[in-house]
Amino acid sequence: MGKDNRTMRLSIVSPDPGETTVAQFKNKADELGIDAAVVPVTLYDIASGEADKKLGNCVLWRLSSLGPSGNGAGYGLMDGRISINSSLYVMPEIGNKYFQQQVLKHSALSEYAVPTFYVGSYEQLEHLVNKGLLEYPVVIKPVHGSSAQGVAYLADESQARKHHSWDWQVAESYIENDGEWRVFVIGGVATGAMKKIAATGRKFNLVGPGATVLSEDDDNVRDEIYDLATKAASLFHTELNGVDIVRDKRTGRLYIFEVNVSPGWQNRFDTTTGEDIPARVMEWFGERLAKDDIGLPDAVQTYLLRRSYRLPLVDELRLLDILYNHSSTARMIFGMHHKRLLGDNNERIKRVVSEALKGSDLQREAALRAVTIMKRRCGYQPSDILGHDVWQQLERYNKDNQDTTQDLPEWERRIEQDLFGTPLEQQLEFLVSARQHHYMTKLESVILQYAATCCSWAGNFLVDDRATRATTGLSTAHTLRNGYYASALYVALMMQ
Repeated sequence: MGKDNRTMRLSIVSPDPGETTVAQFKNKADELGIDAAVVPVTLYDIASGEADKKLGNCVLWRLSSLGPSGNGAGYGLMDGRISINSSLYVMPEIGNKYFQQQVLKHSALSEYAVPTFYVGSYEQLEHLVNKGLLEYPVVIKPVHGSSAQGVAYLADESQARKHHSWDWQVAESYIENDGEWRVFVIGGVATGAMKKIAATGRKFNLVGPGATVLSEDDDNVRDEIYDLATKAASLFHTELNGVDIVRDKRTGRLYIFEVNVSPGWQNRFDTTTGEDIPARVMEWFGERLAKDDIGLPDAVQTYLLRRSYRLPLVDELRLLDILYNHSSTARMIFGMHHKRLLGDNNERIKRVVSEALKGSDLQREAALRAVTIMKRRCGYQPSDILGHDVWQQLERYNKDNQDTTQDLPEWERRIEQDLFGTPLEQQLEFLVSARQHHYMTKLESVILQYAATCCSWAGNFLVDDRATRATTGLSTAHTLRNGYYASALYVALMMQ
């Protein structure tokens, strides 16, 4: 098929061409007029190089692992192609549940890892329990698998003694919970969250008779799990995945159960959340393919504005404010989406600001910025939006934290002395301020050239992840929430 033709030629690779999700991807591609084909590719094809002749310039892998036999030669398949999921090349054993938890354990997300161990017998399990590494109840799982197939719940030692299906499996202590969330992440952006609550008397949150499924619509909960899910997607280098998250009923602590690299949505995710996953995936492929044709600034701007509503409110307002003078779409969102942004009777923004005032200085600063933006762009009086009491609290914080104008020559000197140690967004903030004050800086071309090299592998947004790499060498930074600010500043600078 060739790699260089910029018209999308999508290859959907699956060991089971008749699988439901494969058919839905193909149907959506046909509906959108995309040239797509389901391509049977074996691990032998990958290792021998035959796959290179079969695949188009966009590849959607419906595999959970390439396996060691396909990994080495698989790197060549990335050259000149846009792929979901590139994690198959970076982490050939990504579908291994033990491996996933080990990566989490040694990363910036270590607090969300579930203590997980290989076991092959009752004696090995008891050894872990006696050492205090596990406690009953215990869950035994296959190393690879889905839909709770082969999963066993062992309430105590007596049940463990009676368990006879020992194999090379993983063991975890059972986490008491009130349900778990499945969050889809596409291109660094959380795309819907469904909460699954087990049927009465059941231990596992499976979608089936008696189970409850609902869309997670609580702003606070959604922001928390979206942030965690997108960071996990970045850590595992996945452009598309379904992250399973659970909250310990006793402690309130969140855990990442699993990162699914070949997720399905036929378990009522689509009907519950209203999200069209195949459509969002096709959109992502189209945007990535068009990036070189339309130029990075336009590609980044399009990516940001199509997804601004998926950011937390204060982040969306900041993004739209930066792009206001450069984008009719940003102005339109302010003009036509007041109710979504503010909520009925301003309840949404009032709640967000009130909660931020109880938080950190960064949260209070973000709340103040959000209200100031609504005043500047929409003409709202903050006291009318928030109520007198809340606005007075925010004003008091503002008076106590007045910013002072930075000395531009000194700012420039500090950046020049530590160019590679200064975060990209701080460099871009300097350029914006320099232009506003008509200050000529010799660093402009250097900073903008570097910014142009920072487009994320996850999507058309900028990420400077030099300071966020974990000991694994991978990064949690490739999320839109982390990259939107630098991306918006870059677009504003490039379009002036």
